[in-house]
Amino acid sequence: MLGFLPMLLLKRQDSIDANHATVNKIDGGWEVTFEPHHNSWFSVPLGQQGSGFLKVVIHKVSGPDGWYFLLAADKAGTHTSGGQWVQAWQTWLTAVGTSQPFQLGMQAIPGTPKGTYVPSGYVPMNSISRFGFNIAYADQPVTIDFLHPQLIKSKANFPWIDRFGQVLGANWASKMEKQSQFHNKSRFEVAPADASFSALQFDAYGGTTLGPKFSKSPHFRTQKVGNRWWLIDPDGHLFFSMGVDSVTVDDPTVVSNRSQIFNNLPENSGEFSKFYSPLGFVVSGPTSTGLQYDFARQNLEFRYGPNYRSDFIKEISSRFHNWGFNTIGNWSDQTLEQTDNLPYTATAQIYGDTRTLDGAPDPWLPSFIPTATESIESNRFAKNDSHCLGIFVDNEIAWGSFNGPGRFFYFNAALGSSPEEPAKQKLIGFLKSKYSSISSLNQSWQTQYSSWANLMVSKNRMSAAQLASGPMRADALHFDAMVYDKYFSTVAGLVHQLLPGALYLGCRLNVWTPECLAACSRYADVVSFNLYRPNMTTDVLNGMAVDKPVIVSEWSVPTESTGYFTRGPLDATSEQDRASHADVFLKSALKIPNVVGLHWFSYRDEPASGRTLDGENSAFGLVQITDVPYKTLIEGLRSTLYQFYLSQGQQ
Repeated sequence: MLGFLPMLLLKRQDSIDANHATVNKIDGGWEVTFEPHHNSWFSVPLGQQGSGFLKVVIHKVSGPDGWYFLLAADKAGTHTSGGQWVQAWQTWLTAVGTSQPFQLGMQAIPGTPKGTYVPSGYVPMNSISRFGFNIAYADQPVTIDFLHPQLIKSKANFPWIDRFGQVLGANWASKMEKQSQFHNKSRFEVAPADASFSALQFDAYGGTTLGPKFSKSPHFRTQKVGNRWWLIDPDGHLFFSMGVDSVTVDDPTVVSNRSQIFNNLPENSGEFSKFYSPLGFVVSGPTSTGLQYDFARQNLEFRYGPNYRSDFIKEISSRFHNWGFNTIGNWSDQTLEQTDNLPYTATAQIYGDTRTLDGAPDPWLPSFIPTATESIESNRFAKNDSHCLGIFVDNEIAWGSFNGPGRFFYFNAALGSSPEEPAKQKLIGFLKSKYSSISSLNQSWQTQYSSWANLMVSKNRMSAAQLASGPMRADALHFDAMVYDKYFSTVAGLVHQLLPGALYLGCRLNVWTPECLAACSRYADVVSFNLYRPNMTTDVLNGMAVDKPVIVSEWSVPTESTGYFTRGPLDATSEQDRASHADVFLKSALKIPNVVGLHWFSYRDEPASGRTLDGENSAFGLVQITDVPYKTLIEGLRSTLYQFYLSQGQQ
């Protein structure tokens, strides 16, 4: 066993002693990096390995549950990173350097070791020089066994996807084998709730009439009832937002430059030509130009006929009412939001040229307010719509982290930017107001800038060691708080000005710093988090400046039960196992009095061949690509939610 410092214990389960590990203490956790001597993990150098999987098996023997971030890097420092929630005694298989899936426009392909989590992005196999992982929030001893990295070649033969977008070579009870099966709708639907739920009553918005009655209003609002936060719907009833994201008709996948993965793909002519379209926005994949095909729309027409769009909208309303869902969540079809009678959330994305600080927005840019205004105003259809629950603005911005240099995200991003960057000018202005001279700053920071002008043009960032303590750390945290306050106060002001009455639902945080969360909770009406973990704890709320309601704007448990090639960030091996995992998370969230909503990602499984945007291809859905519901999952969620409503009505 190799012991590194009192907080991290590692045991290597291989006989190769040519490798060495280095461990660095970072803010709130530990980071370990493994590098081979002579650039070789195996009997031949990495540069000669070709494509495939570099599989790393990590067994956490003891220590706190939490996010473990694995990375692979090349000598130039380019790296890919993927995070997974790891529980005690759990084995974590992670594939890094998986160039083949990304070249084919998929995040996982046949041959990916079962149970493996595949990070987004990749360093080509022939470029990997080291790998490692960061243990976030590691404030207790952690013991980890790890297996020597293994090279795995994909053995799967083409094709992989059948004519309905399903996985070839896998079988499950509800798999479609022929087109005529789509017409047997009753075979697949979830049965209505049984008589035990007869005491439940809901108003036209989906609020429960069992609890107290409040005054009516034109819009949704928030209110604390006893020690629990609630949404109050326009009829004045308690409303828990049980929502679903990505409720859409369309869900295309790239077909150009990879026709070999499809079996019996229809020709781009005749009745099937309408399911082809030019590629839209592509972040990563086999090509950025060419064609995509939409199995989801094709299958909806097989099931509902030529008027499938309008019939699909009716089906959504019927299903949601039966399943216990009452909100159309983010990324959903805007026309559906405007034509159905279900409450919905609007969304705005502030892009343009505003993401100038390591991919995050600079709220002092002259273009920031006009760009934000244009995006928020695109939802003006929701201005006087009582069914609009509120609006999310932005999504999963890469705002640093609780630990490491990422804690000082904006400070380092501003230091590393050009003198023309407004945020850098604000930083230098703040420092000038605090320190009487550059020599005073140098003395405090232990730096050697020759002048304020020298600091302005410098692009040097500060290391974790420099920011570990002292005045520089305090200045960095203060500046970051300034930026977050400016961003959230500006956005909140625009939402309330342009969409009066609509709730500002935050920015769907998936990573954040304490300063970010504090500012968000000050200005957002509801704080939103995208959380993929086994359960929800009150630790998520650490750093909120004020007591505010919370929506989990994305949560899910993917499955491999319908042939998909990877489970995603959580470990569910069967449909029943998936339902059990989901029930644990749902019950844990319902116990937290701040939680006023949970939105499942997503309505439909992602295409097994990868979504056009980035190749993500996990079975996150409540329904399959063929529109067949996952009955066990849905019935379990419905039962737990209804019991929650009953308990609230009895108080």
